[in-house]
Amino acid sequence: MQAQAASGPFTNPAANATMRAARGRRIKAMMRMVAAVLALTFGMMALPGAGQADTINWNIQSFSPNQVNVKFYSMNRNHQWPSATSHYPLKTSNHTKMAISCIKGEKVCYGAVVAGGKTNWGRGPQGKTGCPTCCYMCNGTVNTRLIQFNAR
Repeated sequence: MQAQAASGPFTNPAANATMRAARGRRIKAMMRMVAAVLALTFGMMALPGAGQADTINWNIQSFSPNQVNVKFYSMNRNHQWPSATSHYPLKTSNHTKMAISCIKGEKVCYGAVVAGGKTNWGRGPQGKTGCPTCCYMCNGTVNTRLIQFNAR
């Protein structure tokens, strides 16, 4: 009886070399990906303000006899505070401070409307009305002047 020679990828020198080369390419590709992720992560950490939210502190008072619904709109992106489907209710004669987180350099405007009514201030209930003094730039911590909603 004669012993058979072993066969397969582990005994074929050409196949072994091909497999080692393919494995080496996969390892190099994976190392490049890890290096790119690390560079992006540490690069973002080095940017001033990256990963940090700035704040606008809104100082608002209503003199309307009815509840006023307040919302804030980004003029730079499709974003609203508190959300696209909700608002901050402001009761009569309440003096309220509202803090929102925003992106540095972002222009944020307020809009307000009497609940169930047509009287509005700032950019209005949909954020589309023009206003010369209802916007602030997000830059660090910004404290607004006292914004008053007077009964009309």
